[in-house]
Amino acid sequence: MDSVDDRVDVFNDLFLTCLDNHAPIKTLKLKRKSNPSITAEIRERINTRNKLHKRAQRDYFTQQVITNKGNTGSLWKIIRRALPNKSNQRPQYTRNTDVLANEFNRFFISVGQEAAKKSTELANQHSLQYKNPTPQVTLTSQQAQRDEEGCFAFQSFAPDDVRKVILDMPTNKAPDFDKVPILMVKDCLEHILPTLTDLINHSFSSSVFPLAWKKSEVVPHPKEGEHEVANNNRPVTLLPVLSKVAVRIAKHLDVILDSGLRFNNHISSLSSSLLSSLCKIIRVRHLFSKEVLYIMINSIVFSKLFYCSAVWSGTYKRNIHKPQLMQNFAARTD
Repeated sequence: MDSVDDRVDVFNDLFLTCLDNHAPIKTLKLKRKSNPSITAEIRERINTRNKLHKRAQRDYFTQQVITNKGNTGSLWKIIRRALPNKSNQRPQYTRNTDVLANEFNRFFISVGQEAAKKSTELANQHSLQYKNPTPQVTLTSQQAQRDEEGCFAFQSFAPDDVRKVILDMPTNKAPDFDKVPILMVKDCLEHILPTLTDLINHSFSSSVFPLAWKKSEVVPHPKEGEHEVANNNRPVTLLPVLSKVAVRIAKHLDVILDSGLRFNNHISSLSSSLLSSLCKIIRVRHLFSKEVLYIMINSIVFSKLFYCSAVWSGTYKRNIHKPQLMQNFAARTD
């Protein structure tokens, strides 16, 4: 069986059949009843307790940041503990769900087209000249051969590499459309590890990412406003667990290389990671003073921004603009 798609399909069929037989999905309904014993006096004391708790929480996290100054791993643990718990309450829809799903789908697939259309209109309105960021280049046969010989190639990964990546993955992530959580993969890891390693190595060596790992479930995440309006939601893509494992394996390098050393993918990945870090810091900045925020941003954001900058700083000017925006964003986070 030479095709990586066929191999992944066979593995998924066997694995999901085994899970359906031995660990079927069950749906449980949890109900919470109101407590009539909570009087007005008790509620007032609860509010007082909550205020004191917030004050103590702020003092505690501030002291923890100062104590662990310069330790990036410890600072991230402090930020994760300070982040508010996500609400598990799902929005209720009054309209027909099939009609809503079709409306949301049409809106989500049109976002990119509308953005490109508006960008073109804006450029024409202000007489701006823009160029194709990826111009086509015609190579001679000798140049193409040298380029092919100099291309970056993946080395085969050992089972221990795959095991480490899977065990390091957080267990609180939502499962994909197959409803297979990472915790289930970890429990079965010793039995499926050789097969997973072979699938990932075969995918990289053949330069083919399996179609089954590209399938995803798109879940609308409400923003502000009426949640039944498509424009008030952002799409969240839930990819298969094994797809995430393959991506993490491919990112073993701290710097993403390409054959032309343009570092386009590295800059995009770096900017996305910096933006995610800054957004998490913003969510907990009310717990810290300005001095403590400076410590966190220098340890978590700027250290990542300047890491190996001597390697990729010679890239195109338009690539440098992205981390420059993240640096400006970090400077305004106070």
